[in-house]
Amino acid sequence: MATRIFLLDKSGSMDSVLDDTIGGFNSFLREQVPLGGTLTLYTFSDTCKCEYRDVPIEDVSPLDRDTYIPQGNTALYDSMGQILKDYKGKQGIFVVLTDGQENSSRKYTKAHVKDLIEASKLEVMYVGVDLDSAAEIGIRNTVSYDHSRTPEMFRLVSESVTASVERQNLSQPVETVCSTEAIDSTIRRCTSH
Repeated sequence: MATRIFLLDKSGSMDSVLDDTIGGFNSFLREQVPLGGTLTLYTFSDTCKCEYRDVPIEDVSPLDRDTYIPQGNTALYDSMGQILKDYKGKQGIFVVLTDGQENSSRKYTKAHVKDLIEASKLEVMYVGVDLDSAAEIGIRNTVSYDHSRTPEMFRLVSESVTASVERQNLSQPVETVCSTEAIDSTIRRCTSH
C-alpha cells in the first residue's frame, strides 16, 4: 500500500495562488484515489503542522479556503526535518511544494536535512524555486515552481507520484498486489482485483 507524504507551503506568498493551489491539490487527490494507499498532509509557514496522517486516500477531505489560509514565513528545513524524523525507516513518497526559499528555520539546517534525506527510505520530490539547494541536500527529483503554472505543476506532481506508486506496488510480493490461487504447491496464478 503506497504511502504519500505531502508538505505544502502555506506561507504568506502562497496567497497570490490560493485558488490555484487549492484546486491543484484537490485534483491531485482525485487522481490518486484509484491507486489506493494513504496520504499524510503537512502544511508549513513559520511552523509545521500535520493536518492528517496516514489517512486512506479515498477518505481525505479536499482543501478549501477554510482549511488552507496562507500566512507567515518559510521554515522549510524545520518542516522537512520534522517529517523525515517522523517517517524515519519508513518507505513512501515525500512531496515538498514551496514557492519560496528557506527563511525562518530554527531547529534544522541544510546539512541536517541532507543527512536525514541520505538516511531516509523515502523517495523525495521537490517542487520549488530553489532547485540548487534541493540538489545540495540530495534531492534529484525536482520541478521548478512558477506561480503562473500552479495547476500544471500539480499535474506533473500527480504524474510523478502515480509512477512512483505503481513502481512501489510492483515491487511488493504478489500476494499484496493481487489475490492468488494455489494451483499446486509450486505454481500460483495471479488474478487481479
